[in-house]
Amino acid sequence: MGALVLPQGVVEALDTRRRAFLWAGEEGISGAKCLVNWKRACLPKKDGGLGIRDLRLQNTCLLLKLLHRAHNSPDSAWSCWLQVEFGGPLSAPDNATAGSHWAALRRLLPDYRLLTTVEVGDGRTTAFWYDCWLPSGPLVEAMPSLYTHARHKNASVSDVLSKGLRLAFVSRLSTVAAAELVQLMGLLDGVVLTNTPDVRVCPWEDRLHKLSSSSVYRAVVSNGEGCEYYKFIWENCAPPKVKFFGWLLVQNRIQTKENLLRKHCVDDSVCEVCSLAVESSSHLIAGCPFAAGFWARLGMNISEEDAQQLWHVQPPVHMPTAHFNTFLLLCCWRLWKHRHDVAFRSLSPCYTRLMAGCREDAELWSCRLPHSDRHVSLAWVMVFSSSPPL
Repeated sequence: MGALVLPQGVVEALDTRRRAFLWAGEEGISGAKCLVNWKRACLPKKDGGLGIRDLRLQNTCLLLKLLHRAHNSPDSAWSCWLQVEFGGPLSAPDNATAGSHWAALRRLLPDYRLLTTVEVGDGRTTAFWYDCWLPSGPLVEAMPSLYTHARHKNASVSDVLSKGLRLAFVSRLSTVAAAELVQLMGLLDGVVLTNTPDVRVCPWEDRLHKLSSSSVYRAVVSNGEGCEYYKFIWENCAPPKVKFFGWLLVQNRIQTKENLLRKHCVDDSVCEVCSLAVESSSHLIAGCPFAAGFWARLGMNISEEDAQQLWHVQPPVHMPTAHFNTFLLLCCWRLWKHRHDVAFRSLSPCYTRLMAGCREDAELWSCRLPHSDRHVSLAWVMVFSSSPPL
């Protein structure tokens, strides 16, 4: 992935396998089993996704790192080879002799230039028109009319300044282009080429000028919106499968009958536990009379509105505040498993069985807490043991 552009068919085949594994654990999958849009699943967890890698974007970021090394590491073997073979990273010919690999890298140059600015030295690896090396930004954007009159649009800064600015353009300039040329001459008055290589500066490079592909990936993939429930879902001590369940729950994507009816998998959406209302995520967790009774036994009052924003629920005074989100997810997880017992094992709704399951999980999860917080798990075991019947 760090050397070649992955063919689109390969990326699609890999994504098909990854989706199938995520949602079904199989080689293939139908759309009905995909509970969340794949693009959303590929968002970072802090933006509401699962943090699954976008293979195409990751491939691009790794290749951008390769381009950065070609421009910014004159001592590397690959950079030296480019210099000897083609005269530098900008000079590879656009024909078959350069190979499809180089053509693919050249197509990434516009993206690479968006990430970098150039401190000009000898000007040999800086594109006169496309790179950001002057305060005005890329000249192709700052002076579009003059650009259309350029003789060699892929010329380097060294090519243009060593041969003279006048020779870089056709003999006749439009009025607008002539005005832009005067402006350009003023910008170039203070530019002096040296014998040192050009240096590309990027916000995502380290002190050794090595580009961090992971930093570029995070910057590009993030939607910048953030996620309200990130800490509630991911910054706790619950097992990964319960965190995954919680991620689906807060988005109303668990396989409730409401969602199954929408996919034409069932004939009705009536709650399996109470048979009184539509079985939505919030109903199952709080609106169902059985669920309401469960929370009441714990000394908590959680409404359907609260169930839609579980990350805002605060612990009652009689419960430990430490790791509260962990054990709140435990309760939701056990309500979900209890629903499965009723729906698929034909068991009757039973608080005793539900509380026993909660106690069992609380004891098992104690090893997931920091050693100094093991007492929190014991406190929750007591909560589940001492809950009086209503």
